Amino acid sequence: MHLEVKHLKLVQAIQQERSITNAGARLHLTQSAVSHQLKEIEDRLGTPLFVRTRRDVSLTRAGERLLNSASVVLNELQRAEEDIAEIAGAPRGAVRISTQCYTAYHWLPSFVKRYSAKYPQIAVEINVDATYRAVEAVLEGALDLALTNDKKEHERLRYWPIFDDELVAILPANHPLAQREFLRAKDFVEESLFVPSVLTNSYFYRHFLQPAAIMPRKWSSVPLTEAIIGMVKEEMGLAVTARWIIQPYLKSTGLQAVRISKKGLYREWWAVVLNRGTTPKYLDDFICLMSTHVPASLT
Repeated sequence: MHLEVKHLKLVQAIQQERSITNAGARLHLTQSAVSHQLKEIEDRLGTPLFVRTRRDVSLTRAGERLLNSASVVLNELQRAEEDIAEIAGAPRGAVRISTQCYTAYHWLPSFVKRYSAKYPQIAVEINVDATYRAVEAVLEGALDLALTNDKKEHERLRYWPIFDDELVAILPANHPLAQREFLRAKDFVEESLFVPSVLTNSYFYRHFLQPAAIMPRKWSSVPLTEAIIGMVKEEMGLAVTARWIIQPYLKSTGLQAVRISKKGLYREWWAVVLNRGTTPKYLDDFICLMSTHVPASLT
């Protein structure tokens, strides 16, 4: 049968990109080369790995089984390369990261500057495409680290606490609710609401609105912070986002941040990586620096 590492990378890329064309671009192969390699793998295995439609590709049961093994093998190979580079005294590579739900990275430049002083050969790469499935991307090997506020125990994952943040409502200064000390769940009933991700998947909904059996009159998922700010400025509705994300914009926009509930609505953020027994020292140091640098940069 003799499957090769390139075959495992191909299957993983097709699944992650959900497209043979995009997988080819990622692997620097033509579409015909990807199709040829995939046919070669399926011929060797004697069964299809993907179901192809005009718009999408999806794994068969055989494909799912191979993908599970591919993730393990490719992650172990990467780990071996990292360990050997570290033994040689010159770790090289990249830390691929994404932050769940948010595309705000104003804390990143000063962080990378400090980290690069110690690890000049390690690049820090942001994978924006993984924003709304960051933990899944870690499991698939597409990310080395994700920042998440949704801790779900998994035998293949390890979590480290990084910082706490507060969710606040963002309103135009002339909004009737803008001068409130805090907002109750019922205050959102008649509002149009903008949130960074799907409302029903959000911490705000699950821990604040849902227990009160409240749903806003209308809501929209807007993944870009600047777009959310613009819509609230135009008095199209109000938004709910993290205070640290909106803080740099408040003075220049004239918007008002109002606390959610009398005690405030707080979340804990975690760094999550694959549970591989030990992590490379440069990744451990990345997490340690993040746990001290990021909270300080968000105040």
